[in-house]
Amino acid sequence: MLSREADSSSVEVMRTKTIQKAEAPGNEKQVEAFLKRLPSLRSKKTPAAKASWRGIIGTSKGDALDEEAAKLGAEWRARMNERKSG
Repeated sequence: MLSREADSSSVEVMRTKTIQKAEAPGNEKQVEAFLKRLPSLRSKKTPAAKASWRGIIGTSKGDALDEEAAKLGAEWRARMNERKSG
């Protein structure tokens, strides 16, 4: 996630580049329209999606430890299901 300082800096860079392009004839109206839209564009920013645990840690399919964990988990679930029904 960008900090406000980094975000402000990138907006200023965009604004500067846009104004520099505006020096070409006929672009003044486009720059004015952009500058009018800028506040609404800033308010529409969406937060970055959080990474899932799989994206952070990864998976270990086929690993012996993974197979053991799956086996123990299945045994535990079977015991819990017996407990609920019995």
